[in-house]
Amino acid sequence: MKKKLLIAIAFISALNAIALNIGTTNIIFSYEDTNLTAEQKIIVSNCVHKVIEPALPFSFFSHFREKTYLKFIVHDYPFKLRMYGAVNFSENTMTLPITKEFSTEILSKIRLQSEYSNAISQLPEFCARLKTQNVSQLSDTEVDGFFLLTESQKKITTSSMNRIYLNNLNDQVFYEVPIVCFRKENVGPNNGSYLWAYVPNSCGRITFHHLELIYYNNRWYISDWHHDF
Repeated sequence: MKKKLLIAIAFISALNAIALNIGTTNIIFSYEDTNLTAEQKIIVSNCVHKVIEPALPFSFFSHFREKTYLKFIVHDYPFKLRMYGAVNFSENTMTLPITKEFSTEILSKIRLQSEYSNAISQLPEFCARLKTQNVSQLSDTEVDGFFLLTESQKKITTSSMNRIYLNNLNDQVFYEVPIVCFRKENVGPNNGSYLWAYVPNSCGRITFHHLELIYYNNRWYISDWHHDF
């Protein structure tokens, strides 16, 4: 009984904890889907926190029909989803409603954590290599080995271009990948089904985007397979 009470208190505390802030305004979450369990709300709120915290410097308030929305100057996945409803202000607190569409998308990714546990566990090390390696000491073969290209992309991509791309990543800040930023897609070699990761990263306050990685043959690659022509 005591253990159940402690768990319940932990759930309530997690749900009511102040998640983020903009200046002196605290951000808390509410949920459009009223059928979410307490545990599901924690999963969703933790994911949303990881999604928007690094992107807050690229956010602004938009006003439409007497309602206020938190918008982001980020246009790739998952930001192209309808993530939030109109915000509400009370003193120094802003309530950010998480849409049912977004919470459903987040919860649908839980199975990927077990299905691709090995791949996901390899991701932090791969991202660390992108940040810390001395690209100038890599051979062209080693440089090209970081990329998975389509046949048409191979025809117009050189090792020098790949080397420049890797060098530019040294200036990026990589953030923890939220669960919603993993997707199983029928995009990749032979039109097979592969795990993709959309890694949030920024360059100062200039740009914020997501680096697209594919898990293929038991390792991660940088890939623009989505943008083949």
